[in-house]
Amino acid sequence: MEGITDYWLIKTIAEILPSKQLPTLRRDITLVPAAGVTKLLPLASMLLGHDVEIAALLDGDEPARQEGKKLVDKLLAGDDRHCLFIGDFLDGNEHAEIEDVFPEELYLAAVEEAYPDLKITLNDTEKAIEGVVNKVSAFFKRKGLARFEKWKVAAVIRDRLLEKPDTIPMAVFKTMSKIFESANSLFAPPRTEEESTC
Repeated sequence: MEGITDYWLIKTIAEILPSKQLPTLRRDITLVPAAGVTKLLPLASMLLGHDVEIAALLDGDEPARQEGKKLVDKLLAGDDRHCLFIGDFLDGNEHAEIEDVFPEELYLAAVEEAYPDLKITLNDTEKAIEGVVNKVSAFFKRKGLARFEKWKVAAVIRDRLLEKPDTIPMAVFKTMSKIFESANSLFAPPRTEEESTC
């Protein structure tokens, strides 16, 4: 995956899903943040060089799709290696990022919690922008504020997921469960204890 904020949210939701009686990410799959979309190729190359079976789960925005295409073309061309995009799991929002899995009003409330002196009021231009992170970034720019730090908001949402998972809409968990089921299917089934001792 692309970065640490993706890791926080994806890992936390994976831990919660069993309590919601929904399929989650297999325990034998390790999540690895790449420290940014441009670092995906070197990280994937290193893992493959150590015979690690890999797949990528990326945002659906344009930079991620471009890097995902490079990844598939250069390293993940085999049938057993794939690249998934979050936007492909959200109807009508193919450019969606992990933050767009959450309802916009929930995300904006988390922004205000992360930035307590701020009241978010998006104008019509900002409302028309695709992706909640891009909307908030445009709002920060219009207000002449420092750069929007989405990790602060991800930390708020992660903590809310851990402390009050019932305040998160079930649709979030169902969407992520579908993503995890697809991710699980990309890897060979885990070996049983008997198979490992043969």
